[in-house]
Amino acid sequence: MSRNGIVVITSIVITFFLLLAMASTNFNHIEDTNGELTDLVTIHLNEVAASESYSSMEFMSSYTYSGDTTGITYDYEQWDHDYLRHSANKISGVKVIQATKVASSDRLLIDISSEIDNGNFEIVIISPQKEVIRSILINTFQRVSIDTPMAGIYLVVIGAESAKYRIEVERHIQTS
Repeated sequence: MSRNGIVVITSIVITFFLLLAMASTNFNHIEDTNGELTDLVTIHLNEVAASESYSSMEFMSSYTYSGDTTGITYDYEQWDHDYLRHSANKISGVKVIQATKVASSDRLLIDISSEIDNGNFEIVIISPQKEVIRSILINTFQRVSIDTPMAGIYLVVIGAESAKYRIEVERHIQTS
């Protein structure tokens, strides 16, 4: 077989697998059933927080992380950064986007800016006791101040149903 023939067959195979991956990604997304409203319909983040069942499907996403870490190991280590920017053309499911380990009596300041183009979307902060302690407004900038009576890991979590979004999160820890 000629070199051109191999290139053509390889291109066809690669195209087939790319189309298959894109098609399967679209079929696994949670349908946006409430029109222009952005409230979650299928996902209930209070229940997810208690079960720690975080799973998502993303299509064409981008991540940027920078800054210091707080010493988290294992499960949430990859989300332990002072600053993050994340966007996706389509995401469904529940995803931890930032994890912060704090000592008791520290103050945790979190700046969150989000833009949702379509779909359903929610942002929450989960305490070390696995409870939603704050819901964050979307399509706005919000600064959240949390006095941490208990040491542990605080999570910024998103829930999405076929959402196209951009988010920036920056944290500051004030020690006592």
